[in-house]
Amino acid sequence: ADVFIGVSRPGILTTELCKTMNKDAIVFAMANPTPEIMPDEAKAGGVRVMATGR
Repeated sequence: ADVFIGVSRPGILTTELCKTMNKDAIVFAMANPTPEIMPDEAKAGGVRVMATGR
């Protein structure tokens, strides 16, 4: 996948799953108050662009 847009619940996207995404993936983790994945975890998985709804 190139893009993940989450509007669900915390913890649904993991660093390991991010590693399976294409190079320079984009993640919009919009669940509040806690996003599907925290920015540092997404970056560790190789995500290039990360945004949350916080």
